[in-house]
Amino acid sequence: MLVRRRHQRHRRWTAAGLLTAAASATALVASGTPVLAVSAHRPHVPLPLDRLFDNSGIGNDKRPGTANLDGAGRSLSAHDLAAAGWGPGSTLDIDGARLRWPTTAPGRPDNVRAAGQSVRLTGRGDAVAFLVAGTGRRASGTGDVRYRDGSHTRFTLIAPNWRTGPRSTKPLALAHITTRSGPSPDPRGCTW
Repeated sequence: MLVRRRHQRHRRWTAAGLLTAAASATALVASGTPVLAVSAHRPHVPLPLDRLFDNSGIGNDKRPGTANLDGAGRSLSAHDLAAAGWGPGSTLDIDGARLRWPTTAPGRPDNVRAAGQSVRLTGRGDAVAFLVAGTGRRASGTGDVRYRDGSHTRFTLIAPNWRTGPRSTKPLALAHITTRSGPSPDPRGCTW
């Protein structure tokens, strides 16, 4: 799911913050993109997004069991993602936001499980885009985009379940998921 937050005036994106959502939320965001700067209760040293990757959400169909997006051994299919143009390092245009897909290989850490992290951003713009997925049930969280001048903007994110949420909230649907035993057709048109 892509969520975009607009801000009232142009500000320089050199921000620090963190994303806090339900424990079942996973922020699937592209490294190097001004995507995430959120704050909750625990301050942390802000790091570039790819240094915070702590979960493997993209699985290799030929090497099952190497990724676990949802805690039950299911993950996005690297094969199906590549066929849709979402291969490692790809630039994605989603609802007017340009995102760069992580460059990591399938089965390696490629996303951040939201747990109060601070993410450093650089760049310029008037919006922050979040590419997120909820696992288990609908996930939500609040945070702040903090700017270099000390100001901040508060927001709330809500992410439906990556497999059962409404199709209208998903920028891409895939025919398969990768499970511990290999690729499996997903009649729900999995994904986000």
